[in-house]
Amino acid sequence: MGISKGAEVVSVRGEAQKVRDAGRTVFVCRIDQGVLEPGWSGSLDAVGEAIEAVEELGWRLDRSTFAGDNRGHTSAFLIFRC
Repeated sequence: MGISKGAEVVSVRGEAQKVRDAGRTVFVCRIDQGVLEPGWSGSLDAVGEAIEAVEELGWRLDRSTFAGDNRGHTSAFLIFRC
C-alpha cells in the first residue's frame, strides 16, 4: 500500500468508526481511484483496501457505484450497513 493510498484508507476507516460510535447504521463514502488510461482494466486497489478496512470494523458493503469524469478520474461511491 502506497503512502497516499494508505492515508486515504486510514481516513475512511476513521470516519467509519466515528459513524459507528455515533450509533448510526449506514456509512456512505467516496474513494477516488485517480487517473486511469483509456481502455484500462485491472485492479482498483484503493477501493478494495478501503472496503477491507471498513468491513474490519463490522460494516458490510451494501451497494456501490462507480463514476468517471472526462479527465479519466474514477470514483467509487460505497454504502455500508451494520
